[in-house]
Amino acid sequence: MPHILTADIGATNSRFALFHVDGEDASLASLHLVKEHWFSTQQYRSFPELLSDLANIPQFIPSDTALACLAPAGPIANNLCTPPNIAFTLHTDEVTQALGIPHVSMVNDFVAQGQAALSALSHPALRKHLGMVTIQKGNTRSPDKPVAVLGAGSGCGKALLLPDINRIIASEGGHTLFPFISPEEYAFATFMQKHTNKNLLIGDAVVSGEGLACLFAFHTGKNLPPDQIGPLLVTPGPHHNTVLAWFARFYARTCRDFILDTLALGGLVITGGIATRIPVLQHPVFIEELETGETLQHLLKNLPIWHMQSQQAGLWGAALYALRST
Repeated sequence: MPHILTADIGATNSRFALFHVDGEDASLASLHLVKEHWFSTQQYRSFPELLSDLANIPQFIPSDTALACLAPAGPIANNLCTPPNIAFTLHTDEVTQALGIPHVSMVNDFVAQGQAALSALSHPALRKHLGMVTIQKGNTRSPDKPVAVLGAGSGCGKALLLPDINRIIASEGGHTLFPFISPEEYAFATFMQKHTNKNLLIGDAVVSGEGLACLFAFHTGKNLPPDQIGPLLVTPGPHHNTVLAWFARFYARTCRDFILDTLALGGLVITGGIATRIPVLQHPVFIEELETGETLQHLLKNLPIWHMQSQQAGLWGAALYALRST
């Protein structure tokens, strides 16, 4: 088992990485990321077409690659994933057929993120490598309490960690309806419905790049893609702080609801591209909204919060999952 191929496949990017395993000791210490390659997911109409381009990269996949683990953004059943925001389905057999890798597993992308977070919380070296920083120290983390993992990017992913039994539970909670709670927010919801031609606004749409773009258009009247909005929000400008504050409030509300839904009192790990690109977690509205509520505020006060900044987290989590499955 000298090499493992992993893939973190989202609506925007499909990331592949090759890991080397030193010796026969299948552990975190024996795992080393050798190289990675990114593709634009939206350019492909089928998974075999994407795998064909991967196979054509010279010397990317050595002949001794015996394991692969896919982590697509969607629910998994019978080694098949039909992602809600990707134009094609994925099956593990397609990897074996296209790349000749005999043992292929598949997990939800936030199970992979959760595996990376769970390992990083216990291993300082991996925590440093994945750029996990403390947003709020909180109380001392108890290993028998669940930990929530949540991240906004092209969508909003969620997972729950059970550290005491080393288990990660997948979630598609990003597809539940988003809770707007004030006249101003209702006005934005009406705007977003018209702007996106969607009647039902789910968390995956609101706490995501799409939601950020809609907030920017609502407050500024300008339609820009999310990757252009991020740099603007860290510079002075009309309504820039307002957009950031609204997004921080929506992000925190989503985190709070997931923590209470799952009683994840072991803490919160935030991942995903948006929190890395814009200072949404550092905005004072984030903690204020997270700890606001009619009841149970005492459970949310001083909750440990970490930010896992590396975009390699899903790749590492998939590799660790592959090692666990051997």
